[in-house]
Amino acid sequence: MVLHPRRPGDPFVAKWVMERIKFAREIGDQGQADELEALFDETTLRQIIETDRWDLVFDVFTSLETSLFIPVQGYMLDNWQFWKGARARLSAVRIAELAPQDFHHILTRFVEFPDILLDKEKLSGALQAVARIGKDAADIAKALVAKVEGQGDDGAWWHLLVDMVQATTGSDTSKAVALLARGFEEAEGEDEKRSLEAALSAAYEVLSPALPYSSMPEAGWSGADRAFMTFLSSSKAARR
Repeated sequence: MVLHPRRPGDPFVAKWVMERIKFAREIGDQGQADELEALFDETTLRQIIETDRWDLVFDVFTSLETSLFIPVQGYMLDNWQFWKGARARLSAVRIAELAPQDFHHILTRFVEFPDILLDKEKLSGALQAVARIGKDAADIAKALVAKVEGQGDDGAWWHLLVDMVQATTGSDTSKAVALLARGFEEAEGEDEKRSLEAALSAAYEVLSPALPYSSMPEAGWSGADRAFMTFLSSSKAARR
């Protein structure tokens, strides 16, 4: 198959090519996936990143290999602070993978902004980037979580729970456990319970030894302790 390397800049062609990439990976044809990915040069990537076709923005950041973004690394670093919503969220992890130290500096400034909770999508991306950077970004993880908790916005807290737990799991186990414990105590509706289960599932292997009651004799459990352990057991069984 021969395609002009600029053609994926056309939204319809770009969508088709990315669907073909996903299909090639599903059937184990990495050669075809690599050939198609090579069509996304710097100009094409910038065109797609800048478009308002959010399905394309999503596909380009979730379907393509991180190495393909090397030509636009500087462009993303220069523009992330100005991006909003899904564009900022989806690009954050790729930037963190390519330039963790440079992005650390940007996130250090970002956390100082007073109104970062107004853009939950961007804040979600920042937390995901921090999780990808790891312990070197522990200070930023702590500051971002403190920002969320300091606002007293329960809706935002639940919206960002999974991201906050993932951001703190590797660098501040006690904080990640505290977030899960609060979620367990306060979860009421089905959406909140799903957020809690997703957060626990995302961090279970790392956190399970540190979770409350993991070593406490069953005779010492309260009713809440027993319910929490039932929740943990069911979550663990579901992953087997």
